[in-house]
Amino acid sequence: MIRAWEAWQQIQRQRAHLAEIPIAQLAALTRNLQATGQPVPTRDFLVFVDPDDTRREFAPAVAAALLDLEREDRSHPLLRAVWQQVKDAATATAEAPEVRAWRSRCGEVWLICPTIEGQHVRAGLAACGTQDPGTVELFDVDRPLLTYRVVVPRRPCGGWFAAGMLLQLAAS
Repeated sequence: MIRAWEAWQQIQRQRAHLAEIPIAQLAALTRNLQATGQPVPTRDFLVFVDPDDTRREFAPAVAAALLDLEREDRSHPLLRAVWQQVKDAATATAEAPEVRAWRSRCGEVWLICPTIEGQHVRAGLAACGTQDPGTVELFDVDRPLLTYRVVVPRRPCGGWFAAGMLLQLAAS
């Protein structure tokens, strides 16, 4: 009974953590726009984060892909909102994956390091600049003739980011 109660509390903390992430991102972005010193990471504005959790927010392959896209001047300003996390996750030995990114024609939806898992696609980083994208047609930034239709969930805020998100591929 006690283990069930602890598991339920852990689930509640995880839900609260997921709900606070967009607010923490906006707070960090606002603070970093107004500050002249060292940028403050989003993690500093999170309340429901486990202090023992020292893992990186993004995989090194995600950081390598974003650094390559930025170097080639093919990224979107939306992706610069998580630039501090990208720098933290970057390692000298990480290589960009074969499929670096998918993006929508309007540039409001990005999937960095997407991998297809059956009827789903897992994004190393999902970035969305609109509140209710619905079913979106995405194309590979390196191979523009490859297109994919993906169902992107509705979120309560206009712009959001998610690491390791699993999305459903829509039927063509």
